[in-house]
Amino acid sequence: MTTGQEMFLLAAQELSFSRAAKRAFVTPQCLSDHIRRLEERYGVKLFHRRPRLELTREGRTLRDYLSRIAQLEENMALEMEDVSAGMRGTVRLGIPLTRGRIFIPRIMPEFQRRFPRVDVKIALRDTRDLQKMTVEGTLDLFVGVGAEHSPLFRFVPIAAEPLYLVVPEPQLSRAFPDCDESAAAKLRRSGADLTPFADVPFVQGNDMSTTTLLVRELWQKSGLKPNLHVEVSNFDIMLDLCRQCGCATICSRGQLHRLKGQKRREKPGERLRVFPLRDKNRLAVELVTPRSARPAKFISALGQMLVETMKSEDAALEQWLRAGEPGTKAEKTALPQE
Repeated sequence: MTTGQEMFLLAAQELSFSRAAKRAFVTPQCLSDHIRRLEERYGVKLFHRRPRLELTREGRTLRDYLSRIAQLEENMALEMEDVSAGMRGTVRLGIPLTRGRIFIPRIMPEFQRRFPRVDVKIALRDTRDLQKMTVEGTLDLFVGVGAEHSPLFRFVPIAAEPLYLVVPEPQLSRAFPDCDESAAAKLRRSGADLTPFADVPFVQGNDMSTTTLLVRELWQKSGLKPNLHVEVSNFDIMLDLCRQCGCATICSRGQLHRLKGQKRREKPGERLRVFPLRDKNRLAVELVTPRSARPAKFISALGQMLVETMKSEDAALEQWLRAGEPGTKAEKTALPQE
């Protein structure tokens, strides 16, 4: 890329000529001159200067193309370095917070053993933020949950996750006074409806994650208004509130990895029951990479490790949920078979 194009990308990232100039070690006037010459070259305005600096539609288009060009140049340099000096470089991975807490510790020891000279930078964000960061060239790959499909990306399927209701045992008994284990097993097979739980206090996310938006859509379709007591964007806190405050929550199957890991430490009176919801919507979990990029070997290897680990763990989790209700006597016979 030319110096002017590099200056433009800095300005597009910072949305401030002064901050971009500082990163480029030039004066704001020098950077502004580069932007002006680009605008003259293409015959368009790249920024709205008033009331604050914003990209025009043409500016956003140029940013997307130049980000892909910068990524191609970086990948070319990485491949040349691989050939000349072995496996060395940096991989930039994005993954939603809850899944990152589950899977990053599981794959990193093996990845570091195979690629000891590769640095890993991890961004824990919502899928929409991760997709935007990848377009801007600041991520090499990410795990997306309900990511927007675009010809700019490659998508490798990992799982199609249904939604589940997590409810404390006392609240389940209030909603279904005669709910014995046989009735609970039937409810697991048929799927739960939200109507009997309309008066139960709920805790849900307060972010714009794909899961939170799907849960809001589910409540709207049901015609019910959730009895929301707490909104928080951390699933571990949600589970703690379910146990300690008698709240219920709705989550995707993938989030239940956290509950499964905590089950053996549950105290009497804090047991949580889990039921699939009747809603047919599924959250597509995918590994997403830029279509224009030719990834370095270690980036491809990390992606493959993520896909294989997440698929295996999802299959084990699904089997666990089907084998017996977590937190009940049925679980005691099912768990040793994992």
